[in-house]
Amino acid sequence: MKPVFTLLIIFATFCTNAQKSETTRRSNTDELKRLVERIAFIKENGILLRLRTNDAGLNALRKAGNQVLADKLEERQQFENKRIIAAFKAQFAFAPVYYFYSRDMESLKKGDFSKVYTLNDQPANYTKTRNFFMVDPYYAVVNSTGSRSTGFTLMDSSSLVMLSPMPKPIIKRFGLIYKTYPQLVWDWNYRFEETAYLANEAKNGLLKFGTENRSFSKTEERTIARMEREL
Repeated sequence: MKPVFTLLIIFATFCTNAQKSETTRRSNTDELKRLVERIAFIKENGILLRLRTNDAGLNALRKAGNQVLADKLEERQQFENKRIIAAFKAQFAFAPVYYFYSRDMESLKKGDFSKVYTLNDQPANYTKTRNFFMVDPYYAVVNSTGSRSTGFTLMDSSSLVMLSPMPKPIIKRFGLIYKTYPQLVWDWNYRFEETAYLANEAKNGLLKFGTENRSFSKTEERTIARMEREL
């Protein structure tokens, strides 16, 4: 009787593990399908760059009589936005990029894309879908050291942050390392290219999805660092 009981336990364990394996396989298959669809959508339709305006704060300053300070802060923000646009024009080649201002976010959610522009400041005529992906260059990210830093973060049209396996956020400052906008956008473009490549490999059965190794060797890290310094 005891051997039979032992066999039953082994069989039950095998069935449980097989069921878990099948559930994981289906989950990975569904996740891979979503990833491939999202990457293809971005490749075709592009991403929208959400630029900050600080309207509420500037209006409050002007109402309080601080017109000069408000004008200076507004000019600084406009300059910062132009730097971000210039970096995307120079360094992002994965997909088309358009921009809009944060004050127009609600209009976009309602399907009004009349305030979306190309990186050459021309109306973009971006009217394909309400389901879009955007990049917020001012989103606060908590890095591995526990400190907060702004960084480029991919979001959907509901302002939900896209998590792995989609490209992870790129932060401006990590410890004493501070990256310029061209360096950040170069990293961002690389992550999109890498994600698209891994998704395609997994789709074609050349890579087991969910187990890919994204870490770099020391030589690769030095090469990437050198390329970033040359930007």
